[in-house]
Amino acid sequence: MTDKKTFPNFLGIGAQKAGTSWLHECLKKHSEIWLPPEKEIHYFDRNPKYSTPNFLHPDQPILRFFGKEMWNGIYRNKCKDVFKDHRRNPEIFRWYLKYLYLPCSDDWYASLFEQGRSKIRGEITPAYSVLDAQDVQHVRDLMPDCKIIFILRNPIERAWSQFRFLVRMGRMNPDASFDEFKTWVDSPDQKDRSAYLDTVDKWTGAFSSAQVLTCFYDDIVAQPQNLLRSTLEFLGAKSDDTTIGAILQRGRVNVSPEIDIPDEFKKYLLEVYASDLVRLADRLGGPATTWLDEVPKSLRV
Repeated sequence: MTDKKTFPNFLGIGAQKAGTSWLHECLKKHSEIWLPPEKEIHYFDRNPKYSTPNFLHPDQPILRFFGKEMWNGIYRNKCKDVFKDHRRNPEIFRWYLKYLYLPCSDDWYASLFEQGRSKIRGEITPAYSVLDAQDVQHVRDLMPDCKIIFILRNPIERAWSQFRFLVRMGRMNPDASFDEFKTWVDSPDQKDRSAYLDTVDKWTGAFSSAQVLTCFYDDIVAQPQNLLRSTLEFLGAKSDDTTIGAILQRGRVNVSPEIDIPDEFKKYLLEVYASDLVRLADRLGGPATTWLDEVPKSLRV
């Protein structure tokens, strides 16, 4: 690695449906912080062993990675808009050309952050929370001084929010039976995304504890100013009241449609995550202690 390479100064690693879009909207307004045009770069998880997105070969251009579903649902219209508007936003146009069409490599990844060379650079990809220890070490080898931000949400709420999001995307049946829902809850990808302590252990095993900020979705809801301030202080960015007021994103971002959780579904989620909730409360404290309120004592083992 040379000093000329512009790797990120920080990564947001998730969790999915835990407020990462809210944080992205806030940080991209900060004058000292640079984020790429695309929120989720999906560089370190571009491997078939991770179920999303539908990657095939790690060294191919990103455009080749995405299956027909993601291309039709997300990137087709986005690319049309970028290409149509290339004269007004040439830097964004050039960035997307590089991102979508050039072969992936560590050097390619660093090049995506060249436009932010003079600022605090970062990206937020929630799928990085499920990276295995080998890929986390790869991140550490490339960026030993990188800071890591991990937002946790009650795993029961997170799972139901993710399910609702998949319904919105047309990837889950809104009238799913209990067996269909159970199969999804028990799937490896879903389990990995809520295995918070495993994620914390993997990342703090590669980075020092001072480089990993663990925070809570609950604070985005209850005290967003405080959470944003602590995040900016962690990144070494300006965090005075005027700055916070100017960039604070009011309300939630990328909200899933409201669907009441059936009692049978919630009961199963409580059974699945009860022991995790006990361990989270014991180890992390804070809002994690309130997540236990709905867990019957008979399940707290």
